[in-house]
Amino acid sequence: MMTLYRYLNMLSADLDTPQKVFDIILEYTRQQAIRCKSGNFPLAVDVGCGPGLMSTSFLAPHFDKVLGIDISEAQIAEANANKEYDNIEYKVAQAENIPVEDNSVTLVQVATALHWLDHEKFYRECDRVLVVGGVIAAFSHYPDIQVIDHPNKDHLTRIFREVKGDQITLTKT
Repeated sequence: MMTLYRYLNMLSADLDTPQKVFDIILEYTRQQAIRCKSGNFPLAVDVGCGPGLMSTSFLAPHFDKVLGIDISEAQIAEANANKEYDNIEYKVAQAENIPVEDNSVTLVQVATALHWLDHEKFYRECDRVLVVGGVIAAFSHYPDIQVIDHPNKDHLTRIFREVKGDQITLTKT
């Protein structure tokens, strides 16, 4: 019997767009952040991870640890049931209160969940958890995105539209 998780994994294997988006995010992260002695980056957080498809498939090979967080206990249970990598941990948590130490995260990723968050609190939380050079990467399938509650909303909206909503990265300085 094929579970929904495995079916979605099978479908996503046929699509090259998510891989291209992750390649761009990882390349940008490589340019900005410092790696561990292992050659990987220390920690990534996948916000709104759902059943773990994005963090499991793409982030685990590049980080010593990946933390997937979601507010849904059912999604976290599904993610834990289908976990494919030992370096992934899933927790029920809010994006505005990421359960990690200050200055410990190289990448905060939000795949198709940014619109659910309290942006002001989320960006403040990212500032707390990200290392210098750490990256926020948010992406979506929507073709036309407009940022409405950020001090640089016009600039960010233009960037979103330039990349057709596929990906956006911000770096902590």
